[in-house]
Amino acid sequence: MQRAIGDPEARVFVFGERWGPEPSAPDKVFGFRPGNGVHDVHMNQGNSGRFRSDDGVWQDGGLLLHFPGASRWVAVFLAFQSQAWHTDDRTGHAIEPAPARPAGGEEPVRIVAALVNPDVPAPERETVTLINASPDPIDLQGWHLADRAKRTLALPAGPLRCRGHPGGAGQRSAAAGQQRRRDHPPG
Repeated sequence: MQRAIGDPEARVFVFGERWGPEPSAPDKVFGFRPGNGVHDVHMNQGNSGRFRSDDGVWQDGGLLLHFPGASRWVAVFLAFQSQAWHTDDRTGHAIEPAPARPAGGEEPVRIVAALVNPDVPAPERETVTLINASPDPIDLQGWHLADRAKRTLALPAGPLRCRGHPGGAGQRSAAAGQQRRRDHPPG
């Protein structure tokens, strides 16, 4: 977002639900009249408690940022920790029993980004970025990435260090690229 603010050519596309106009109420943040804008710019299903009535299907929000000078798009998708990923395709409600969310520290390695099938000539340089959210290094020896067709790619062995650990940034990009394309057909 800071990069988009600093780039006069950047464009931000906000997907959510419109609210307003509210002729008698100024905008709560910026003060303009009438109050008018977009909200629910996040996942809108699998809610718990009093927000369950907000569940829906095919109405998740998000942000798309376009940087024309770099010919680059960036997407930001948000969800609340109380929301369930395992939801009904008709109602958007959490499916019971939904798989339990891991407690803090139970699943310290997380996928935070993926570049899949970039728009470049084959073989593409695909990447998956992992982050270690734990306080300790984690050895990735024997770890694999798998796609929906159950094709796998071994991750490079060695420690995935935690964010504050000396000698490590806490994240690593695993390049699938040419190795995956040699071993497996595209898919």
